[in-house]
Amino acid sequence: MGTNSTLPSQASSQRAENKEIQSQWIRIRDNTTAHMAAIETHERLRERLSSAPNAGRVQRWVSVHDSMRRELESMRSKIAFIEGVCSDAATTTAVSPGAVAPRVDQIIGRLERFMSLLEDHAEFEETALFPALRATVPALADPLDELDDQHGELHERERVALHAAHVLLSGLESEHAIGAGSSNQTKARALLDAFVAYRDFALAHLRHEELSLIPAWIGMTVPAYKRFQETMAAAGHSVSAAPQAPPAAPKPVQSAGFAAALQTLLDTHGVRLEDLAANASLLSELMAANSAAKKPAPAAPAPKPAAPKPQLLDRYGNVVDVNSPGCCFDGVDSCCKGSAYARLLRRQ
Repeated sequence: MGTNSTLPSQASSQRAENKEIQSQWIRIRDNTTAHMAAIETHERLRERLSSAPNAGRVQRWVSVHDSMRRELESMRSKIAFIEGVCSDAATTTAVSPGAVAPRVDQIIGRLERFMSLLEDHAEFEETALFPALRATVPALADPLDELDDQHGELHERERVALHAAHVLLSGLESEHAIGAGSSNQTKARALLDAFVAYRDFALAHLRHEELSLIPAWIGMTVPAYKRFQETMAAAGHSVSAAPQAPPAAPKPVQSAGFAAALQTLLDTHGVRLEDLAANASLLSELMAANSAAKKPAPAAPAPKPAAPKPQLLDRYGNVVDVNSPGCCFDGVDSCCKGSAYARLLRRQ
């Protein structure tokens, strides 16, 4: 009886566990879908940016983001190589830890330089760019608060990745073992995981910044952009000059004399103005044909000069007139090798 009484509770527990697993997969699916949609939206934004009006306003800022993306991917590739070496059983005897340690030390240097660059960029945004955008575009207040918070999380993820790199370097210098099953394999994997998590968060942050700020930034009116420019200047930063308002399209000149002449022409031929409007497409074709008729005909290409006829030379290098036989062409070999020249003459 005791065994049978536990079966309903086990089945209930299993159903609850299955429900939780299903919920987790739904969350993963929804997050993945949202992530891919954000990437696609960002790609479309970047494609349009090259031809968008006022794109020059964000050019320097976006170029810094792109340099960060390249450096993040380059470091990920280097760290993945180190992790592969430390995890490969074949390297246990083929490669010494001393050969891997310098690579890890280089990664630490690159990480520290990148962190310094990112901190400078974040400081510029927090002290100059974001306040100027808040003052100019109040609707950006919530996205800017979120981006501010992400800067703090970025710094924390940086410290985790850098700590993992120092732990691996220390292990390589002291434990003298790499390859599958070694403690340095675990440390190298921890470094790769920490850096990939940092890289993914940094890329998502850069993408979120651009999606949130670029449309409003390049869409500012000229007076609003001037205020933005002044706010940035007060913080000690220069930005691209505010563009001039685009010139108004010229209006067609409506001349009373032209209207009268047109009406006289229509009356002469018994054509109503409504008929002219109804045949606007035909009028366009006639105008195009008239314009083409006025164009000068293209000049005929100049004839190519005839290729020069090959000349025969005597043994002294003088040009020989084949129509005036002389001693050099009388067939006397002792004179000018006449037999050879005779063959040339026959080919003429």
